[in-house]
Amino acid sequence: MAFDAEGLVKIAARNNCVIRMVPQVGDFVPNGDPLFRIYEGGEFLRYNELAQSLVLGVERTTQQDPEFVFRIIVDIALKALSPAINDPTTTPGRPA
Repeated sequence: MAFDAEGLVKIAARNNCVIRMVPQVGDFVPNGDPLFRIYEGGEFLRYNELAQSLVLGVERTTQQDPEFVFRIIVDIALKALSPAINDPTTTPGRPA
């Protein structure tokens, strides 16, 4: 759902490594899939330290997932234009 970019940069600097977050905000992460890849060091890096920089959840949010905002708008427009739903008041430019 969200991540702390500034915090991850500080962790990487402290551990003299490069941290790459594998999933993007909004991606489905199956149980057991990697969340980070560590390059050039990080031998003393602890997983708990990295895990605290992420917020995982069951639903996408608009906080750091702009693609989700557009998906919501498109869904509303498609429903408004659908003859099955017949919701003309939500459609821009059509009389109520």
